[in-house]
This record gives sequence, C-alpha cells and structure tokens, in this order.
Amino acid sequence: MAGWTYSVKSRRYQDEATGKFLSHRQMLELRDTFADLQMARAGGLAKQLAAGDMSLQQWELSMRALTKTAFVDQYILGKGGRGNMTKQDWGRIGFDLANQNDYLRGFARDISEGKLSQAAIANRAGLYMDASTAAYERGAGAAAGLVLPAYPGDGTSCDGKARCRCHWQIEGIPCDIFAYWRLGASEHCQKCLANAAKWNPLKIVNGRQVEQRAALAVHPNGH
Repeated sequence: MAGWTYSVKSRRYQDEATGKFLSHRQMLELRDTFADLQMARAGGLAKQLAAGDMSLQQWELSMRALTKTAFVDQYILGKGGRGNMTKQDWGRIGFDLANQNDYLRGFARDISEGKLSQAAIANRAGLYMDASTAAYERGAGAAAGLVLPAYPGDGTSCDGKARCRCHWQIEGIPCDIFAYWRLGASEHCQKCLANAAKWNPLKIVNGRQVEQRAALAVHPNGH
C-alpha cells in the first residue's frame, strides 16, 4: 500500500509519515471493503451477460480475471505486501485459483444450460469475491509462519461457506503464538461458534500446535 511500510516483526502496516500502525480492526475493514467492491464488479459482469453485452465465454474469462485479482490482492494484503511473497505463497494462491477456475467452468456450464436466473447468477458470482477473504486470512497466517487448521470464508469451515466474515486474530512472538478464531459482526452458524470456542486460543509453540481450550464465553468482537 502506497505510503505504508510493513513491519515483519509486529506483522502490521505502519504509516511512513506518522509512524502510526494500522489496527487489526482496520485491516479487517480493508479486507471486507475490498471483497464488497469486487462483489459489485462481479454483479456488473452478470448484468452485462444478461443484457447480451458479452458472450458467455467473455464473461467466464472476465470472472477468472476478477477472481484472480481478488485472491492475489487479498493474500498480498494479509502477507504484508508483494515484497514479502515467497514461492510457497504464490503456490498457495495458484492452487486456490485452479480450484476456483474449475468451479467457474461448472458455473458457466450451468448458465449455458439455462439452470440459473439472472439474480442467481449475480448471487453466485458474488460468492467468488466473498471467498477472497479466505485468501487474506491465509496470507495473514503465512505472515506469522502458520498454516492454520481452517480459514473463514474457505467454503468448508462453516455453514456460511464463502460468505463467512469471521477472522483469525494472531498474537505473540514467532516462537509462542496464540491464534483466536473471532466471530464477525453478522449472524453466526453453529460451526463458527464452535470454532470460536475451540480456538480461543489455538496455541502454537515453535510451529507446532500444543494446546486447545474452550472459553466459557466468546464476545462477537473478541473482547
């Protein structure tokens, strides 16, 4: 991000002019605002397709490009900038995008067979952008040297699937890390509630999980 420097030690962005750090809450706002913006763009592509302004093939290629932008940019944001990306990071993104492209092929096939209304197409297209929040969470986990057991928005970790807006809050130094599954501001499925209780925190020492305990109560905002 222009005007900001990423501190690998603190895993936070710092304003180059003021020295002020972005808070975890502000980072989540960036994550979600970006996903919402991409969702609006996906909705615009759906309208163009419905109006006959683009062919199905053009729509699929455009959706692939938009999905790639969403996933790559979200992961890079979580990881601390392009300069902190490694071959392993690019490999993770490539794997995720290959899966998304497979889903898009099936999506395009359903459209060609007339199985979906315009509203259903727009809604389903938005899910791909929602799922980009999982890429941010993977990037943020990787910035701490972690591969976490599940990621909000990954499509499988909760009943909200790609629409989940929960998040990981990662605290501690590299050899002693506490990772908390925090609930988002919207309604929560039972799986998210269970994750928030189970990983409160997930304790990791020297890269290995050593402890899990359930809290008696979990506040939606993690406070």
